Amino acid sequence: MAGSLPAGLPASFYRDLVPVIHEHGADFVIDTTGQALLDTLPDKPLVVKPNHHELAELFGDPEYTSLEETVQAGRKLLGLGAQHVLVSMAGAGALMITADKAYHGTVPAGKVENSVGAGDSMLAGFTGTFATTHDELESFKVAIACGSATAFSKDLATRAKIEEVKATITITEI
Repeated sequence: MAGSLPAGLPASFYRDLVPVIHEHGADFVIDTTGQALLDTLPDKPLVVKPNHHELAELFGDPEYTSLEETVQAGRKLLGLGAQHVLVSMAGAGALMITADKAYHGTVPAGKVENSVGAGDSMLAGFTGTFATTHDELESFKVAIACGSATAFSKDLATRAKIEEVKATITITEI
């Protein structure tokens, strides 16, 4: 589930979908902000993906100035029920926060052509990889590659571009 709710849908729409998802034995991921995100956390989403600005807004904080502050804010989402937190930070890379670890991933240098869809690509990269491998670190690396490759493309990234970008990414435990 991602994005702002279209006009006409109730504010509870995402939360209302969760029982249907669970009835089918599936996990869910969510990339939205504000109360719509907070309302789904008790149902343990597999992944939530705020960017660093959205994360600060969510908790009423000013912009975070360090990775440690951002990790602490991400841990709040874990405490509320999220299983994994991905935080995109544009040129400063991305974070993955889990119950017991936090990682920082670099983003490669490149010319941003179009940021539309980069966050969606990041979430899709993590989700698709995790669904087949259950490897958090590999899923995080693919997530960064997908998001970055899309940002460096005029449209959604190709597999070749994703693989090219993935080879340049470094993941470090914080």
